[in-house]
Amino acid sequence: LDFLPGQRALRISADPETHPGEVEVRLANGVEMPVLGFGTWQLLGSTCYEATAHALRVGYRHIDTAQAYGNEAEVGRAMLDSKIPRREVFLVTKLSNPGEYQAPQLLARFASQLRDLQTDYIDLYMLHSPGPSKEITLAAWRAMEDLYHQGRIRALGVSNFGREDLESLLAHASVPPVYVQNKFSIYSPGEQRIDTSRSLLGYLKEKGIVMMGYSVINPWPSILPPLQDPHVLAIAERRQVSPSQVLHRWALQLGAGVIPKSATMQRIEENARLFHFSLSDLEMRLLSGIVMLSESTVSTLAPKWIPDVYNLATGVRGVG
Repeated sequence: LDFLPGQRALRISADPETHPGEVEVRLANGVEMPVLGFGTWQLLGSTCYEATAHALRVGYRHIDTAQAYGNEAEVGRAMLDSKIPRREVFLVTKLSNPGEYQAPQLLARFASQLRDLQTDYIDLYMLHSPGPSKEITLAAWRAMEDLYHQGRIRALGVSNFGREDLESLLAHASVPPVYVQNKFSIYSPGEQRIDTSRSLLGYLKEKGIVMMGYSVINPWPSILPPLQDPHVLAIAERRQVSPSQVLHRWALQLGAGVIPKSATMQRIEENARLFHFSLSDLEMRLLSGIVMLSESTVSTLAPKWIPDVYNLATGVRGVG
């Protein structure tokens, strides 16, 4: 895996006794975060409450929500009703509305989110997207840094940021982001539109920033469904696990966290069982190389940072 520092997949737990909240990563500021979280995008009302409550019952200790999801109150109620001590749950939420990226509006929204979530602090708070300008993004970040210094936020992050967005923020932040939450799938490993020249995951690892992958099994923004990819299906059959488990385990072994979401109790339990098996180095190379199958053309191999494990160069004009 040439695009990773050390060029190898991570060796993480493959023990059937491991619970979903037990495997953690230490963020650059020293805060520890479970690498497997429960996502709540598109879960609303009682569905969100019941799903979050069940996730907590089966052992998830990392819950992800956002202003835009419209379900922070349900998440907060599920956490409170679980009777699990607040310090044992890693709670993540986001500021989604760029119209509130200025300090007064941001502080008011943050206070409202705390009320809905029934907590007095957030473990990780992030911007859901870059602002309409670099200046507005930085203004929001300054307000978040103040909340961080007050102890009301334990770690700061961003979502849907590309490398240029990150470089701009890192150049001016006094408290740098320790976490990036982006689209992460076999067809879009780290960005909705792939940078063919350099891996975003490799860049983040160099900077000491943790990648959190969302929509690992969702085709969006492409049309190819990862759950139906024949390479994924073959590995799932060989390992006797589901295609979803293969895809989420692949991301984990690359060093990314994952936040699978489901409203189905069986699927919530299935997604919790990502530490019961492991993928071989060959399987990791095959899965990581799939993006080249979807991005390459008859004249160009892309992205350039992925090894040509499928030997596509023999069919590309002017290569090989």
